[in-house]
Amino acid sequence: MMGACVLCKEQITNPLGPQRLTEEMTTWLAESRPELITEFKEDATTFLNRKIFTPNDYCIIKGKPMNVCAYCFTEHVFHWLEEQQADAPLMKEYITFFDFDITKQGYVKEYEEKYVQES
Repeated sequence: MMGACVLCKEQITNPLGPQRLTEEMTTWLAESRPELITEFKEDATTFLNRKIFTPNDYCIIKGKPMNVCAYCFTEHVFHWLEEQQADAPLMKEYITFFDFDITKQGYVKEYEEKYVQES
């Protein structure tokens, strides 16, 4: 049985760990905004060190302990990018590559309200 995310308390049903997502996001930033990589890694490390208590699950790719779901981690990074004053094209790429907002009522809705211009 899967454990629950320590942030949203929902059952983790997609055990893709934040460590693996951090690697993928770092690769993406290297191509899109390399100047953000150092700060991103620092923020991700701080976030993960603060949130990992007793692991409930293990990442299906890295095999590392995890207890923060992909949604909560990607939402955190979405807001971090906003704090960095990321522009609309970068935010669009982020949503394209790292959308774990299945219901589209969380950060994807925020993205659409803030960054998608009506034609």
